[in-house]
Amino acid sequence: MYSGVRLLLVTDNPAKALNYMLECTEDDAPAWVRAITLPEQILAIPDGMKCQGLWFNGRKNSHQAMNAWRDRRRGGGLRPLKDADWDRIVQFSAKRRIAAGARLPEEPQAEPVDHRPPEQIKDLVLSQRWK
Repeated sequence: MYSGVRLLLVTDNPAKALNYMLECTEDDAPAWVRAITLPEQILAIPDGMKCQGLWFNGRKNSHQAMNAWRDRRRGGGLRPLKDADWDRIVQFSAKRRIAAGARLPEEPQAEPVDHRPPEQIKDLVLSQRWK
């Protein structure tokens, strides 16, 4: 079921999880990673698999997949990501960024945005600035 997969991302939003972890989309994700969301898939994760849970929904909106993830972790046998794994993920993302940057046309650098208030209102308290 997971032959060739070295990392499972357990998540409620596969697109966000892949973008967050590897800066890729579901279409161009590497073969060694898979994002799963269904409780049945989560409960069937084999022992010894490296997994990372990424939840974007929050605890208030907890759902069955998050509960299945908690149950599967309590069962033991899963391998967490170690520092070396995180280093490889950072290197992978950096290589993808460099490759993508080489293909993109050069764009002029945008002028830095000055977020300071205009001189005429800088001494006013915030409630007075927006009237």
